[in-house]
Amino acid sequence: AEYLASLPKHPLKRIAHRLHPKRLAAFWFSKQGAIMMLKIVGVSILITILLGGALVAYYRKDLDAIRPGEIDKRVQTTVTKYYDRNDKLLWEDKGDGDYKLVVKDEQISTYMKQATVAIEDKDFYKHGGVSVTGVVRAALSNTQGNSTQGGSTLTQQLVKQVFFADEESQQRGLAGIPRKIKEMILSIEVEKMYEKDQILNLYLNESPYGGRRNGVESAAQTYFGKTAKDLTLAESALLASVPNQPGLYDPYNIEGHDALVARQQKVLDSMVDMKYITHAQADEAKKVPILDSVKPLADQLDNIRAPHFVLMVRSQLEKNLGKATVGNGGLIVKTTLDLDIQNKLEQSMTDMFNSSWPSYAGFTNGAGVVEDVKTGQIVAMLGSRDFKYQGFGQDTAATAFIQPGSSIKPLVFAQLFQNQGEGKQNFGSGSILADTATTFEGGYKPQDADGKFKGNISIRTSLDLSRNIPAIKAMAIAGKDETWKTIRELGNKVTARAIAVRAG
Repeated sequence: AEYLASLPKHPLKRIAHRLHPKRLAAFWFSKQGAIMMLKIVGVSILITILLGGALVAYYRKDLDAIRPGEIDKRVQTTVTKYYDRNDKLLWEDKGDGDYKLVVKDEQISTYMKQATVAIEDKDFYKHGGVSVTGVVRAALSNTQGNSTQGGSTLTQQLVKQVFFADEESQQRGLAGIPRKIKEMILSIEVEKMYEKDQILNLYLNESPYGGRRNGVESAAQTYFGKTAKDLTLAESALLASVPNQPGLYDPYNIEGHDALVARQQKVLDSMVDMKYITHAQADEAKKVPILDSVKPLADQLDNIRAPHFVLMVRSQLEKNLGKATVGNGGLIVKTTLDLDIQNKLEQSMTDMFNSSWPSYAGFTNGAGVVEDVKTGQIVAMLGSRDFKYQGFGQDTAATAFIQPGSSIKPLVFAQLFQNQGEGKQNFGSGSILADTATTFEGGYKPQDADGKFKGNISIRTSLDLSRNIPAIKAMAIAGKDETWKTIRELGNKVTARAIAVRAG
């Protein structure tokens, strides 16, 4: 009663009286306060455990997606490779979007692995998927208004790249918390299912290295013209710098060159701190003018072999499999082409255009197809005089709907030889036809490329010299309708399509 009488009459003053620091301190250091503190801590731990269990249970439906073999399916080569019949590479089609070439762990330079760990996740071989210190450091940095900093481990980055690449740019701040929690849970599970070296290999095969290039093999081939296994220390340090900000550190981004070199040197210093390399090795690598060795950005068709043929095959695949399937890449395409025969065909075309014959005969382009007549398979194909020839080089004359040219002459004579019967003149390879100036029906006055006439010559000689007028006379004698009928019966259903083209 005396205590109650001593309390202030006003309610607010009474509350303030009870919350006085001295009274609160006395309560918490009393037996009752200690019991209350234990209750609060116990309930908090229980709520945390229940909440964590609920989150794990909720996201367990996604665990199947990260089991061994499943991530491998997502981290796959997206480049389609075209080979000739003898397994010689014709082209690596990188598509129009981002692409990657996936390689095994032993096909990546040790320097590249060490450089990546040193700059991205120094505790990679110590943590279990999530770095508590990294999360705390990032949270403090971000709450202090510094530039946005991530606390993600290499494992988290791998999970993010494989599962949340589209979501990451759309969910920032508080909206991204559920995704971040899911990312951490999956990262812990990934660490349980995969060895550290497997995780690092998957990361190196998936990470962005500037522009359209994903995966260290794609980057090594593009920037340095070599495989990831052969990367030097300086080259590895440069590539390890890129994934942090692929847009800024893209070696083809001239404005970011100073920042890229600075980060490369930071990577080398970090490798020294991790005792991966010595100070002397780092200093030697820093002296290398690394950006001078970066190859110029080339068109994806630069290294294509038999381009007209390969692009025709790709077009056929798009019709049969769909553009989406071909666009996703990762296909291995073995064709009927024989690269050795293709090279001979291309050399013959080059030799012809280096001669005086095109100027003499009055033509500027040529095409050719070599076919295995037993199977109908194309073993060599050239659509123009040179794929890079300005104006029409990339057009494919070999498949164009044009006149069949001299290839039809043997078929015309074949019909003439069959033109036998009562009252008809019999013809053979030794029969004579006049190669003279002639005006045919409709006022048509043909001539040959040389503008000359050979006079009376045998059909054998006429065919050997590919003379035009004797062949036209042969069709007139045998009959046009009968000749077309024979040609179709021999297998040429569309007589207007070029079977082969002989210049002139």
